[in-house]
Amino acid sequence: MAINHRQMEAFMAVMLTGSMTGAANLLHVTQPAISRLMRDLETATGFKLFRRAGARIRPTAEAVQLRTEIERHMAGLQRIERAVEDIRAMNSGALRIGAMTAAGIGFLPRVVAGFMAKHPGVTVQLHADNSQAILEQVTLRHLEIGFGAFPADAPGATVQELPDLEAVIALPADHALARQDAIEIAALDGENFLSLGRNGLLRYRVDHAFSTAKIKPRQIIETPLSATICSLVAAGVGVGIIDPFTALEINDPKIAIRPFRPQIPYEIALAYSPVTPPSRLANDFVDRVKTAVAAEFANRTTP
Repeated sequence: MAINHRQMEAFMAVMLTGSMTGAANLLHVTQPAISRLMRDLETATGFKLFRRAGARIRPTAEAVQLRTEIERHMAGLQRIERAVEDIRAMNSGALRIGAMTAAGIGFLPRVVAGFMAKHPGVTVQLHADNSQAILEQVTLRHLEIGFGAFPADAPGATVQELPDLEAVIALPADHALARQDAIEIAALDGENFLSLGRNGLLRYRVDHAFSTAKIKPRQIIETPLSATICSLVAAGVGVGIIDPFTALEINDPKIAIRPFRPQIPYEIALAYSPVTPPSRLANDFVDRVKTAVAAEFANRTTP
């Protein structure tokens, strides 16, 4: 006969209280029910568990030895129950997130902070890199979620597009153009211009906009990061078109951020591995990203 959980629970109650009646009171059952469970346990084990000592009972040496094993077993069950509750409440586990550098500096850490406040027992790994590198890590399943500028038909990944944002222009605050509410492309003809690296989609779209409008700014510096462009703008070197996530973090009185016309779209998306569906934790984080994008960029007015 196999030993069951109810027998072990009754056994521990008897060991703790020293009597069948005390165990019955502890477990809110009848004394005959406890006695029956102990008889069944003795049958299952094949040895005597208790001996009468007046009004009380005394555990046998075998019962004392069995108690150690049952306590270990019960503790293991409690750990499993706590783990199940943590999983149900999404308070355990790990989430591996990758983000393009611009979003990984300020925007996404704020989302992670809110996520951690709700799920304090979860471990988060946040990796920042260029969008192509993040997408590769997602396809290799090194990351559970990727956030960046991903093509909708990316091989080896499931891509969920988010509403498009738009690039903006950064100018020295004392620049004559900074007095305008929005900067038209024609105003940049002949201006000292700070360009993003050639391997990015935003740089391609900016160059295409200049070519279409037959505008030729003086492209004096090229750098892969919008944050570097902003540092150069603050130093008065020139103007540059940057991504909206970097613009979101600008809090420098030397820099003016303005809308740029014609609008240059800046697509963003989430990526997952099609092999492993997102966990409940991942889905909760994704919902927070969507909410944060809507809150921080919808109807945003630039300074």
